Amino acid sequence: KSSLTETWCKSRRKMSEQGIDFNFVYTGGIYNVVDCDFTNKSTYPHNFDLPTNFNFERLFGWKETTLFVYVLGNDGGVPNEKVGTAGRYRTIQGISNISAPNNWKLYEFWIEKNLLNDKLSFLLGLYDLNSEFDVRETSGIFINPSHGIKPDYSQSGKNGPSIFHNTSLAARFKFTPNENLYFLLGVFDGVPEDPNNPKSKHIILNKNDGVLISYEMGLSENRKYYYAGFGKYRLGAWYYTSKFEDLTEVNKNSNPRMRNDNFGVCILAEKFLFAEKDDSTLGPAAFLRFGVANPNINVIDYYWGSGITFTDLNETAGIPINKNETISELTYSLQVNSWLRIQPAYQNAIKPMVNYPHQTDNVLGTRIQIIF
Repeated sequence: KSSLTETWCKSRRKMSEQGIDFNFVYTGGIYNVVDCDFTNKSTYPHNFDLPTNFNFERLFGWKETTLFVYVLGNDGGVPNEKVGTAGRYRTIQGISNISAPNNWKLYEFWIEKNLLNDKLSFLLGLYDLNSEFDVRETSGIFINPSHGIKPDYSQSGKNGPSIFHNTSLAARFKFTPNENLYFLLGVFDGVPEDPNNPKSKHIILNKNDGVLISYEMGLSENRKYYYAGFGKYRLGAWYYTSKFEDLTEVNKNSNPRMRNDNFGVCILAEKFLFAEKDDSTLGPAAFLRFGVANPNINVIDYYWGSGITFTDLNETAGIPINKNETISELTYSLQVNSWLRIQPAYQNAIKPMVNYPHQTDNVLGTRIQIIF
């Protein structure tokens, strides 16, 4: 008799052959702020990811066309609310990259068409900017949000850009003239969902929202991540067409000047440093990222972050820094089997928030990920 696992795998393979690929991923983590006041500072954020890819060429004969549907469910507490005195002085950068308002929603829904032998692609729909923009393979293992899209970018706009956990309608163009070079251009609705309702599930289009224009170009050496010779170097920029209050005048009068120069620039680099003698896939890799945003509009006007990962130990360490606070993270990822991953982590937050300059918090956590 076939086991339940074998039956499940056969069914998925059959669906994949027909053009439908899907995953069900459960991710949860418990985090506790370690201090001496003996208060309960534990939280358990967790989420459900249900991405499905429809290959229209296999399904309907539409060449080089793909539909992507992603349902996202979030639940649990917010670790960041436990950092600082009574949670009043939270770290700007956050603690867990899966923390979000408790809600189920259609997170992404886009269609993509490839042209010119996959050198050119056009995408339209609900789209996560951070799925392609401001991404580093080397920092993907980290739990702290600042190792994903950086705060000089993620905290821009009136409700953030189109990233986790709020996405907006977008059009994305990608040109890859060869395997080592790419150009990305995205045009997004300037205000994803409803800023006044964190649990919003609606697409709201308002002419006053403007658009966010994102651009990135990248050059790579040896496209295989975690392999001798791997390297990637990128330059990115973004700009909002709508107007924003001038932060330098907000406290001076009740009618601050409005500005239309909300922009940012970032540079990114990551490199496989050297391989072990007997295996070219084992060894340390490092990443570095620096970004700036217009200080007259954005609370975070610059950020730099760096980190190192070791494939032989699955151990990582990184330090994201901005001018107001410092967060360091040490984590160890253990792939128990094909469907279970366990990842203990330690984070140290120094001077969370601008107005609490002497606080230092230590956060211990463990993340569990189950993939079906």
